[in-house]
Amino acid sequence: MDRDQFIAAYESLFPKAEYAPDFQTVLAYGAGVVMEKIIEQANSTDAEAMKKAALELNNKLTVIAGPYEINETGLQLQMPWVVVQRMPGGEVSAVWPKDAATAEPAVNPAAK
Repeated sequence: MDRDQFIAAYESLFPKAEYAPDFQTVLAYGAGVVMEKIIEQANSTDAEAMKKAALELNNKLTVIAGPYEINETGLQLQMPWVVVQRMPGGEVSAVWPKDAATAEPAVNPAAK
C-alpha cells in the first residue's frame, strides 16, 4: 500500500476524522500489519512462537513506514525516522526523507 492508497483507505474508514492521518497514524497502522503477519506466521499468540515468527519475517515485510527488520531484542533496524517541521502557516509537514516528504523544508528568512 502506498501513501495515496493509505490516505484513501483512512478517509474511507474515518470520514468524520477531525485530523488527516499523520506519521503516528502510519506507525500504528504498520504495527497492526506487522502484528497480523507475526500471528499468522506463528499460528499462535504464544510469546515464544511469536518471537520466532517475528524474526523469521525479517526483510520479508514492508509497510508504509518502511521495511521491517528487527534484531534479537526486537529493535527495529530499517524503518527510517521522519523529520517533521512546523511550516510558516502553522501546518506540520514531513520534510525528510524525500520519499516520505509531504513538503519541502521551510527556511527561516532570519537564518540567511
